[in-house]
Parts: sequence; structure tokens; C-alpha cells
Amino acid sequence: MTFAHNMLENTKGGMIAGIGIVILFWSVMKVLGNIEASFNDVWNIKRPRSILRKFSDYLSIMLISPVFIIISSSLNVFITSYIAHAAENGEIMEYFGPALLVLVKFVPYLLIWTLLTVIYLMMPNTKVKFGSGLLAGVIAGTLLQILQWGYINFQVVLSNYNAIYGSFAALPLLLIWLRISWLIILFGAEISFAKQNVHHYEFEADSQNISPAYKRLLSLITSHLLVQNFAKGKHALTTAEISKELEIPIRIVRTILFELHEAGIISETRTESEKESAFQPAKDIHKITIQDIIEALDNNGIDSIKIKISEQKRIISESLVKFNDILKNSEANKLLMEI
Repeated sequence: MTFAHNMLENTKGGMIAGIGIVILFWSVMKVLGNIEASFNDVWNIKRPRSILRKFSDYLSIMLISPVFIIISSSLNVFITSYIAHAAENGEIMEYFGPALLVLVKFVPYLLIWTLLTVIYLMMPNTKVKFGSGLLAGVIAGTLLQILQWGYINFQVVLSNYNAIYGSFAALPLLLIWLRISWLIILFGAEISFAKQNVHHYEFEADSQNISPAYKRLLSLITSHLLVQNFAKGKHALTTAEISKELEIPIRIVRTILFELHEAGIISETRTESEKESAFQPAKDIHKITIQDIIEALDNNGIDSIKIKISEQKRIISESLVKFNDILKNSEANKLLMEI
């Protein structure tokens, strides 16, 4: 016991507090990073935020959320107390008191709608329209409030039914509530995506199963659009602009742009407002041919895995090289500029 007391007395409280704050900050950043990754997956965005943008955006969310919660809680208590005090001193509150109480009960909904709208607008690494984020925030926020009401009442019923077993059920119920809450938040992200891309949502299910040949065709069409757009001296195109111009589902466009970027065919830049990614050719547009696009996409990735060396492997490899040479020298291998 003496040793323990000496350790506690000699421990530097400031250092422990500092370490705790660092761990807490890292944990929050990690959680927000996982949330962004999930939202990016819904929007089919392959590239996350930069470290600098993560720090600024996540810090904003960490500062905004507690402020909304504190203001809402304080406002709720203040209005309730004011109504009770006014009802004792005036008959007019007998008529308006119930309406104000309903308004007070509406505050938590307004809070969760606001928070979720901000999250749906900020978390995906793309531009989300306000209307899409607001619709998702209202629907998901309402479902969360209903879930919370059911969770609290069910917990109270269990505790009243049996105090011992009711307390044992608290942890499983909490985990179930957290799980369903997260599913509702992801459902809201899907709603925001569907609302913003409703015109292309008809073929959304088919977009997950397109053939490699058709995907190659769409990649060439996308590359051709970017080359022609650059040749005319226009601004770099965003994902939404490409999707609208070619009438291709936006998830397919994002996948194609990511693969073209990884293959070195196109480069990523920012719009004038710095809010969205835009794309333009990364090579001399006067030299980009159909074969260049196909070859770059085919060779993108790892090709150094060791396999069994055989005569069949050599023959097949040589045949593929000859196929590429034939395509490269073919009259059908046109410059994208000339199409």
C-alpha cells in the first residue's frame, strides 16, 4: 500500500492528462476516418481526404457536435422552466403552454437533423448537394430518434420487470442500439447518394456487374471526352459533369476515373472553388491512342508474382505480345484526338 501511495504522489498528473488527451484525440480521428471510409464506399470514392483536410474537417465536426448538444439541452431546460414560471403568473400560458411544450420536444429532432445533415455534407470526399444531405439527415435523424425512444422505454420496462436481469440486459441492448444506429446512418448515406444521382439510379444494380469488355469501352469513351475537352481549352471536368455528359451511372464513372488515374492516363486537379476533384489528360493528347489506353489499363497493378515457369507460359506470353503489336499497328488504333 505504501508503494502504491508513493507512486500516486510522484505521478505527474499533467503528463497523464496530456497522454489521455492525445489518445482521445487519436481515437476520435480514427473513428471519423472509419466513418469517412464507409461513406466513401457508399459513394464509390476510392481516394480519401488528404491528411491536412482530414485534420481540418474532423476538427470542425468535433467542435460543432458538442456545441449543438449543449445548446439544445440548455434551451430545452430554459424553455421548460420559463413556461412553468409563466403559467403560474398568467392565464395566457394555459393556452400557449402546450404548444410551446410540443416545440420543446421538437428541439431534439432539429438537433439530430442538423448534425446528420452536416455529417452527410462533409464526410464523403466529394461534393454533396445541400438538398441531398438535408433529406438524408431528416430521414435518418427521425429514425434515430424513434430508435432511441424505443431503446429507452424497453430498457425501463426490463428494469421494472426484473431489476437483476434487467441490468444484465443493459449491455446487450446498448450494443444492439449502437449497431442499428450505425445501420441507420449508413442508410442515410445511401439516401443522399440516391437523391443526388436519381437520374442514373435506374441502372445502379447493373453497374456492379458490367463486363470487362464493356468497362473497357466506357473507359475509352471517358478518355475521349477528357481529351476533346482539354483540346478545346475548357476547364477540367468533374465526376458529375462526366456522368451527365456521357449518361453513365456515377459509380461506374468514379471507378473508371480511379483506374485511369492509377494507370497514369489522367491527372486529378481541383475546381476553382477547391470543393471538388476534376480530371484532365496526363499525357500529350496528340499521342494518346486507343491501344495506349488499353495497354495502360491492362498493365496497371502488380505483375511480379512468381509462378511456375513453363513452355506454355512462354508461348502464351509471346502470343499476347504479338496481339498487342498487331493492335498497335492496326488502322483501327486511332488517336483519340481524331475520333
